[in-house]
Parts: sequence; C-alpha cells; structure tokens
Amino acid sequence: MMEEKLAKFITEGSKVDIKRNGSIRKTQIKTYHSQLHSILSEDRIEITMPMEQNKIVMLLTGVEYELSFYSHNGIYHCRAKVVGRGKRDNKFLLQMELTTDLHKDQRREFYRFNCALEMKFRVLSEEEVKTFEDSDFLDDPVIEEKPMKRGIIVDISGGGLRFAADHTVKEGSTILCRYKLGAENDAKEYEVLGSILGSKPSQNREDIFEHRVQFINIYDEAREEIIRFIFETERKIRRKIN
Repeated sequence: MMEEKLAKFITEGSKVDIKRNGSIRKTQIKTYHSQLHSILSEDRIEITMPMEQNKIVMLLTGVEYELSFYSHNGIYHCRAKVVGRGKRDNKFLLQMELTTDLHKDQRREFYRFNCALEMKFRVLSEEEVKTFEDSDFLDDPVIEEKPMKRGIIVDISGGGLRFAADHTVKEGSTILCRYKLGAENDAKEYEVLGSILGSKPSQNREDIFEHRVQFINIYDEAREEIIRFIFETERKIRRKIN
C-alpha cells in the first residue's frame, strides 16, 4: 500500500493507538492514545503527542512502535518510528516514519465504541434459548408477553456490548437484548441473544453493575450494520471536534 496514497485508507483526525514494538521484559505493554494530525508524504505522518494522566508521554526518537488507525472504513495497522517533534496549531506533534505497509485488520468486530444507549433485556430459560435461536425475534409473540428490564449500553462492538443495570445478572446466563441504533428519526431496532461473560459493580456507583456480553449467532448483516454505525458515528464526532 506504500505506493498508494495513505489518504485512501486513513484520514486526518483518525484515532491512533500506539504500542511499543516488542519488549524484553515480561510486563504488560502499554497502549497510548493519539490522533492523526496530518499526512506529510507516502511514508511520513504527524500525530499528536499522547497524554497520560494529563502529562505528555515522550516517545523515544528512533524507536519503532506499532500504530493502529481507526478509519471510517476499518482499522489499519503498521509500524513506525519517531523521527521528529514539534508544535503547530497549539498542538504538540510527533513526526513518524512508517517502516512497514499498512494492513487492514479483519477483526473490526472487536473494536468497542463508547456510548450511552438505552436497551431492554431479560434472562432467558434454556427452553427459550433453544426456541429463540431458530425464530424471528421481532415476530415472536412470546417476547412481548414477558417484561424486560432496562439497562444502558456503555460500549458496543460487532461482537458484543457492555451494559449497566441496577442489579447483577449471573455469569453464563443468556439474555435477549433489544436496542436501537441510528439517528432518532431513522433508528433501527435490533434484538439479539447474548451470553453474560462477567458482571461487576460499577467503579462510580455501588448500586450499579456492569455486564460484559458476547453476541450469540448474530447475523452477519446485523454485525456489519453495528460496525458501520460505530465508524460513521466516530467520523461525525471527529468532524465536530475539528
């Protein structure tokens, strides 16, 4: 991809994650967050200096890092090294030289988008799980006959979601999730099965519990619609910021 224009794949304002490439120590590799400021050439870019606890993180000159770009059409990875520093437009910037080609991440479903979306859910019995896996959820009258509880989706991806509720749901439970994505006047409703991977008290409130959910047998079309919603929404947010 080096011979093609970088702008076809990544755009200014895109979110960038930075990780040190390789480590001789058996410690957890930190990920720093940045933003693509400008594309200088086919192998040089400028990114904002990452921050940690309101302090600038000084990445080492000449050291190779792994970069992940979150573009409107997917996630791209490459390796790059710091070749310069500077300040422009009241921003502290790093000049990076790409040392490998960009390659697209085929696992877009794992990228989680922070949000605050209303949802309804209820725990299913084993008999219901078997029945609902082979049914059209929206047309199944059994669902309408049973009450659903309220929750707030705090992040979502093509593979699952995390939601907050005022009670805990047992790990391993299968739940039916119902939520809407899209603009208020053009929102589409989704109903999917999910498996509770874990539940824990919220860090902010003791009376609220957060749950990690993995989707079960979600249709490819629905998964792609979720992923498209995530990247389109992030692109709109970046436009407003810039």
